[in-house]
Amino acid sequence: MRTIRKPAAPGRRWVRRLLIATSAMAVVATLFSLVYNAATAGRSREPAGLRFVTADGIRTRYRQWGGGGPPVVLIHGFAESADTFDPLGPRGWCSSTETGSTTRP
Repeated sequence: MRTIRKPAAPGRRWVRRLLIATSAMAVVATLFSLVYNAATAGRSREPAGLRFVTADGIRTRYRQWGGGGPPVVLIHGFAESADTFDPLGPRGWCSSTETGSTTRP
């Protein structure tokens, strides 16, 4: 006895095509990312004038403003740097020595 196959429903075809297209885009994006990372693997040179301090083998960049008074350490939030405090630091918003710290250079 011969089995007759029904054609796939139009909705299923679109889901299947969408899944294939999404998978293909993910593969292309991954390959692009791998090529880009390989091409830019070398470290770039640091800009001149940056100041660093090393403690327990961890190198940290910092910025310093002001000059007199007790020190005040400004610590930024996630995904920010000491440059976050540029609007505050040079203005001398208090009579202290402000220092902005960066967790990673």
